[in-house]
Amino acid sequence: MYQLNWGAIRAAQAARTMHRPDNIGAVVTLLIFYKNLHDHFLYGKPKMDGIMNWFGKIQNGKWTGLTEQIIDKTNDANGMDPNMYHDYMHRVVKIVERDDTYKRILGRPPVRKSEDKKRYLEAAEVTYKLTSFILCTKYKFGKRKLNLLQAYVKNDMWALIEGNCKLTEFFWMLHTECRLEFGALDGWMKRYGKIYGEDGMPI
Repeated sequence: MYQLNWGAIRAAQAARTMHRPDNIGAVVTLLIFYKNLHDHFLYGKPKMDGIMNWFGKIQNGKWTGLTEQIIDKTNDANGMDPNMYHDYMHRVVKIVERDDTYKRILGRPPVRKSEDKKRYLEAAEVTYKLTSFILCTKYKFGKRKLNLLQAYVKNDMWALIEGNCKLTEFFWMLHTECRLEFGALDGWMKRYGKIYGEDGMPI
C-alpha cells in the first residue's frame, strides 16, 4: 500500500500545467482535495500554495526519512482510512473515462493504453498520499479530520463518475474563488470560452 514511485512526484509538481496521463492523475486528485479543503475547511490560496511548496521540497529531497514518516502518518491507526483510500485508487481512472473535460481539451481520450493508466494511477497515488501527509504534518490534521476529508473526496469522486458535476466546475471555482491557475482550465477556455451554457448547466 505504501510503496511510492518517487519519479511521479515530478508529475504532481507540474500537474497544473501539463496534460500527460501522469500529470492528469495528479491534477485530478489535487483538484478534488483542494475543492474540499476550500468548501469544508475554508482553505484559500495561501494554504493551497503552501501544499504545493511542500511538494517542491519533497521533490528536491529536502525531507529526510520521508518514506518512514509517510507510513507512520498515513497508516490506519494514525491517520488515513485505508478503505476510502483503496476505493479512490480503484476508481479514480473512471473519472477521466466518464468526464469528458480532458477528452475535449486534447481531442482524444487522455488514458488510452495500459502504460497511460499505470502512469495516471502512480501520480494519483503519490498525490493522495503526499497531500494527506502534508496536511497531517504541517497543517495539524488528525485522524478524524483526515478521514472526514477522505469521505468528502470519495463523494466527489462518485459525483464526477456519475456525471453529477464536472471537472470544469471544480477548476472554475478554485480559479475564481482562490485565484489558482490550471493549464487544463486555460485549454478549456481557449477552446470553448465558457464553463456554463445558457441553461446554467456545464457545457
